[in-house]
Parts: sequence; structure tokens; C-alpha cells
Amino acid sequence: EIQQEAKEVLHSFRMLSINAVECIVKWREQIIYAYLLAGGEKALKAQGTIPLIWDNQNYLLKMRSDSSFLPKSELGKLFGFANQSDPFLLAIVSPMYQLNKKRKLVKMNKSQKAILYLPVPSPLMKRIRACEQIIQEE
Repeated sequence: EIQQEAKEVLHSFRMLSINAVECIVKWREQIIYAYLLAGGEKALKAQGTIPLIWDNQNYLLKMRSDSSFLPKSELGKLFGFANQSDPFLLAIVSPMYQLNKKRKLVKMNKSQKAILYLPVPSPLMKRIRACEQIIQEE
């Protein structure tokens, strides 16, 4: 069924986004450790944050707009995607809620309800919130 396949693809998108952020954090930790072992504390302080550059862009910053095409896509007819940055697809966790500008879930009126949704288990939400914080601080 196409709707189930769409849910699976979007779940994969969400999980890959989480894994990307977590892997970038681990990569940075390894770079910092290598700098410290080599006595590069001054260079590290001067550098500040260490961005992962992909296709000439800071990948974490790029993630803010990775899902921007979804509201106008064919999937947008089935799911209630957010019009703002939503790299972890939180806007589609419930057919009765949407993300507000402060990234909090608020109740929709009956005419706005999405047809399909993709819930987030509690343990996964903790990881998502941590990843959102990392992207926000970038």
C-alpha cells in the first residue's frame, strides 16, 4: 500500500537525520581529541566550532531546509508538514496537532487535520530534541 510505504520512507528520513546529527557530534569529538593530543589547544580555540562541510555547506545548517520541499510535494497532500524548518518531521506526529513557530505541538482545528501521521516514540523524542538543540546552536 502506498500510504504505508510513504510512512516507512518518512520514518527512514527521520532516523537518518537523527543519525547524521549524532554522527557529526561523534566526528567532532574525535577531531577535538586529535587536536588536544597534538597540542593544538590554541588552534582549536581559534577555530571554535568545527563544521562538517558537504557540497560547500555546513551540513547541520543545511539540514534546517532539507524538508522544505515536503509541504508542496505529493506527500504534502497526505501529511500535515510544517512550512518552517522541520528536519525531524515533528509536524506529522499526530493528525490533530501541528508545530507552532516555537516548535511546540498545538491542536489544529477540524478542517486542518492531516490524513496520515507518523508518531514518535518517547525514547526517540529525547534524541530528536537533543539533535534539534545541536542544529539550533550551530
